[in-house]
Amino acid sequence: MVDLPTVTSGDIPTGEDSTPTDNVEGATVVKESLLLLEFPEFQGTSLFDEATFRALSDDDTGTTLGIDNCNFDTIRLENLHTETPLCWMNAKLPLQGKKIATGETFFLFDIEEGGPQQGSDKATVKGRWHTSEYIQFTTPS
Repeated sequence: MVDLPTVTSGDIPTGEDSTPTDNVEGATVVKESLLLLEFPEFQGTSLFDEATFRALSDDDTGTTLGIDNCNFDTIRLENLHTETPLCWMNAKLPLQGKKIATGETFFLFDIEEGGPQQGSDKATVKGRWHTSEYIQFTTPS
């Protein structure tokens, strides 16, 4: 498993439309109008440098891609159209659709804790991350 630090509003660069919010008592959740994958720090890491993406499943609700040579082994994209990509992350991962073009709100939390309940005082190993809207990562077991 990859060791991911607790995410707080101070950890993520925010644009003019970004606002951190406390939605759960004692939990800082990042509310961001930019897509998580568009954060400069996210793309600026070597996270996907050697990664290759392969389609695992595609249905009306979304697409699941397998990721090789990466700390994450799958990514789930929901309500995004990937047939004719509007933008590419690191020239590899096709992302397109109204949700990205218009700017959608995303909340990042560890789904194994049952929702957005992490706080800045908890720095634990996170194995599975999910936005409340569209993107899910899982790490190899």
